[in-house]
Amino acid sequence: YMRKGKPDSALSDYNKAISLDPQFVSPYYNRGLLYANLSNPDLAINDFTTAINLDPKYPDTYNDRGLAYMRKGKPNLAIDDFNTAINLNPLFALPYYNRGLLYADQGKFDLAIENYSKTINLNPQYAAAYHYRGVAEEIKGDHLQAQVDFQKATELGWSSEK
Repeated sequence: YMRKGKPDSALSDYNKAISLDPQFVSPYYNRGLLYANLSNPDLAINDFTTAINLDPKYPDTYNDRGLAYMRKGKPNLAIDDFNTAINLNPLFALPYYNRGLLYADQGKFDLAIENYSKTINLNPQYAAAYHYRGVAEEIKGDHLQAQVDFQKATELGWSSEK
C-alpha cells in the first residue's frame, strides 16, 4: 500500500499483523519505516526499538532507527545505532554514509570524508557519497579532489535537484 500512496491502508495492515502475532518482527520494522516516511520519528523509534528487542541481529533496523534519531536531533544515539549496524554487518554501506552525514552536520569533516570513502569502497556506484564527500573536501579546502568527486557523482546520475 505504501508504494501505491496509501499509508493509512499500510498502517492498518501492519497493526493487524502485530495484533495477530506480536512477536513477528517484520510489521514493527515496516511500520517504523512508514512512520519515518510520514515524518513521525518518535513512533518510528518506538517500532524500531520493538523490532530490535525481538531480533537484535538485523542491521537495517539499527540504521533506520539511527536516521530517526538524527531527525530528532539525538546525534549520540544515532551514532550508536550506526555503529551497531556496522558491527553487525561491516559490508553494509548505508550506516557509513549516514554516519558521514551526521559527522558533516557536526563539522567533523575528516570523519565525514572517512565514512563517505568507506561507503564508496563498499558501493562504488553510490553517487550521493561522492557528492557529499566532495562537499566536505570543498569545505576543507581540497578543491581539486572535491571537483573529482563532484564529477564522479554527476557521472553516476547525481543532480542538484536531489
